[in-house]
Amino acid sequence: CLGGALGIYFIHFYKSTFILKYIYIFKGTVQDKIFLSMGSSVRGYTKKGRLFLSFDTGLSEPIKCMYVTGNELLVSGRHIFNHFNDCKDSNTYLCPELINSIISLDIVKMQGVMPILACADLCIRILEGSTVKETFYLPSEPICLHLMKNNGGSYGNEVLVGLKNGHIVLLKIEKNASTICLWELKTPSKKGIITCIDCYEFSGEDHLLVGRQSGSVEIYSLDSHSVPIEKFKHSI
Repeated sequence: CLGGALGIYFIHFYKSTFILKYIYIFKGTVQDKIFLSMGSSVRGYTKKGRLFLSFDTGLSEPIKCMYVTGNELLVSGRHIFNHFNDCKDSNTYLCPELINSIISLDIVKMQGVMPILACADLCIRILEGSTVKETFYLPSEPICLHLMKNNGGSYGNEVLVGLKNGHIVLLKIEKNASTICLWELKTPSKKGIITCIDCYEFSGEDHLLVGRQSGSVEIYSLDSHSVPIEKFKHSI
């Protein structure tokens, strides 16, 4: 888990059916909330431990990935993706490939939900409802997704993608789902697979935090217009 004062953090226990998603909301908005998934069920707790949500998604396979934004709940198993609005089934998609990660672009800035699936066949699938609107291929298998600067950047449409080959790409996705790569951070393959990404602002500067399967944690300067520069590295 990569942490800090503000932002959104994820803890995944891949070898079981238990996934914890910890959401630390920015100051001035709703209180902190914790979301847990066990099997096909989702529970939500306040930061004081009070249960405020208990919901069975009805998913036919254990929840592997989960993303919550506002009243929108996105969950997936290995192949089945579901989108719920206010706990009501909104859309379902059966993916032909293994789903590694899911996210949605900023729902306020993009004026709606645009789910993005990172898939094992070296691509991301951008959904509209229950259908794929765009498929964008990458140089390696996408493992994790994270919104640029935690909110998708100025227009809410920028997504950081951690790849199996250890590289990171920044994608810009328009409302019509057309996608371009703004930059690619290339690192030696020996650095290892990227397992988690976060963004953190410190002293007025944006930073990219990267966790790798090898146990190393890296900090980079972060900007939409240029490839990040490594500032710190630590092996755990």
